[in-house]
Amino acid sequence: MGNNPTPLPPGPGRPKGAPNKSTTLAKAAIATFVDGNVGRLQRLLDRIEETEGPKAAWDCIVSLLEFHISKLARTEITGADGAPLQISWPLPQTKLDE
Repeated sequence: MGNNPTPLPPGPGRPKGAPNKSTTLAKAAIATFVDGNVGRLQRLLDRIEETEGPKAAWDCIVSLLEFHISKLARTEITGADGAPLQISWPLPQTKLDE
């Protein structure tokens, strides 16, 4: 902290939902690399498919995509204490209900 006897409080930080600058730069760099090497990547995938099979080539594609497209977290919604979720709402009144 240097010679400052009273440390300053932390700043407000990044607003909620704002992308991380490093992550944004990394994704842009990967996208630029992929865009500039499409032909080379295709030849590499073709060679992998010929030597190791289509599943190995597909696994390479998925691995590459994981660096470019964020995985979405799985969200599970439950009721109180993990019980099944109960959803109810009032039905509109009809002439039969009168």
